[in-house]
Amino acid sequence: MQFGAGALIVGSAGAGPKLRDQQEQSDAKLLEQAESLFQRALAIDDPRTSGARDEYGTALSVENGARIDVQFARGPYVAIAVRVALGAEQDPAELHGRSALLANLTASACAGMGPESLRDELAQLGATLEPRAAAESYGLIMRAPVEQWQAALDLALRCARTPSRDASHFAPAALRLQARLASDGGAFGLRARIANQIAPRAPGMVAPWGDSGRLGNLSPRDLAEAFRSSEVGVRWSVAVVGAVPVEDATARIARRISDLPPGALPKAAEPGQPPAAAYAAPSSESLETRTLLATWDVRGVYPHRLGAAVFASAMHAVLALTPGGEVAWQDADVYTIGAYAALQLRVGPEALARIAALLRESAGRLGDEAREEAVRLARKIADKSA
Repeated sequence: MQFGAGALIVGSAGAGPKLRDQQEQSDAKLLEQAESLFQRALAIDDPRTSGARDEYGTALSVENGARIDVQFARGPYVAIAVRVALGAEQDPAELHGRSALLANLTASACAGMGPESLRDELAQLGATLEPRAAAESYGLIMRAPVEQWQAALDLALRCARTPSRDASHFAPAALRLQARLASDGGAFGLRARIANQIAPRAPGMVAPWGDSGRLGNLSPRDLAEAFRSSEVGVRWSVAVVGAVPVEDATARIARRISDLPPGALPKAAEPGQPPAAAYAAPSSESLETRTLLATWDVRGVYPHRLGAAVFASAMHAVLALTPGGEVAWQDADVYTIGAYAALQLRVGPEALARIAALLRESAGRLGDEAREEAVRLARKIADKSA
């Protein structure tokens, strides 16, 4: 029996100890990289998690900071929510609507599919997919028959991880968001105007679905850059509720998000200093027919949404009795920067003076700062009626 052996020696003319040392260092670096990749592959296949778990649910964190919450609940459907901590409060003021548009794109063109292909995939699963936009995060919510939970979970995570970067999918997503903002009787637009007054530097804190007037400032590159900044584990949360195997669902989620780097949460948004109470009517709207009255509080007078809502309702009741005026819309809410209450009135020129008088009368019952604000607003309305 004969044995043979061969060796390939890489070198150059005059190769000596110095070159061999360099080669050894290069080999050691390659081995180190290979070991790192091997360990990472093992971690992805069997990621480490910590937290609470039992047969009815899990509330865990992956090593990279991503959070997983699976809850067993009997029923014919499973609900899947993916949340990414890059919410509307992080939208630059001039790009107000960025996170909402990213949510719309994620729920309409993703996972290598355009809108039509995604609709077909959802139809085969009997599932629905909706965007989610909030001040602190954006994301998506999927609802599917419980027997399709594995395919639905995979699709939801693939969509969240890989929104389309095709420029041809950007315009349809923007049009869908414009349509949403134009719905509900213009309430979204009014909320955006209030947001520009309450939080001029971070209007998304108050109006998470954005401002239709600023969507035109956004480009596919803006969305791509925002998404890249969100691809860190600590910003991701996945929740599943339904009659699913808790451990299987938890492990499935962990494997698909454990490759995200740890990263850090975004810095707290700076709302900016609210200006004096005022409402600037756009060229398409006449102040004589539409008036917006708003008050905001940063001193804790309204500790929760109910207090702000009660105040708005009280304003509604008083203003509805004013001849020549009609309350078209009201809203109230509480945010980290304070609370606000707002009403929109349809009034004729003859009613403006009465509204101004009512505000001056009401100012006598308010504190000093609020009185000054109400008086300023009353004077503005009185000047318009003159």
